Amino acid sequence: MKKYFIMLVMLFTMNTVMFAEDNNVAEVESIEKYDFNVNTRKLASFLELSEDQIEAVEQVTSELSNDMKFAFYENTKETRQRVAKNAIEKNVNYMSYILTHEQYRNYLKVLNITLRNRGFNI
Repeated sequence: MKKYFIMLVMLFTMNTVMFAEDNNVAEVESIEKYDFNVNTRKLASFLELSEDQIEAVEQVTSELSNDMKFAFYENTKETRQRVAKNAIEKNVNYMSYILTHEQYRNYLKVLNITLRNRGFNI
């Protein structure tokens, strides 16, 4: 009887540890979701940007990264989504002034794929 009781306690302990590990993994994934460090050099190469455009894009993508980090630390999921959406809309708006029409179209394709891969429904 004592062995059964010890086995039962071990089973409950293992289940509790397993659920705790799952919660930590979900938290890490959500932090990574809002981490928008953009490799500006690769983006510049893909979009064929001029030197002036590269400087402006670096500033705008840095601002997006900061805004997305700010969005992650919001309290509720709805607030997080709203702040993230506003940050992305602001980024797209700025990019429309910096890039040519063709560059802008390509940027939107890359951004949409990135957002979809990270689980944003914007």
